[in-house]
Amino acid sequence: SFVLRKEEKLMVGIILAGAFSVALSQSLISNAIPVIMSDFINTASLAQWLTSAYVLTMGIVAISTPYLIGK
Repeated sequence: SFVLRKEEKLMVGIILAGAFSVALSQSLISNAIPVIMSDFINTASLAQWLTSAYVLTMGIVAISTPYLIGK
């Protein structure tokens, strides 16, 4: 049988919480495009570039975090 240890359960919980927060963050930022357009930027393409840069930055941070924790 397959039984997870306490540390493994904690790690799985952290990964699931992180995946949920990333999905929530991306959903919130895509719904915020009209507000970003009206407050900061005039064009939809610039607002979309801004959100794409945000999602790309989040991806890079998520990938580099384990490496930085190991150091």
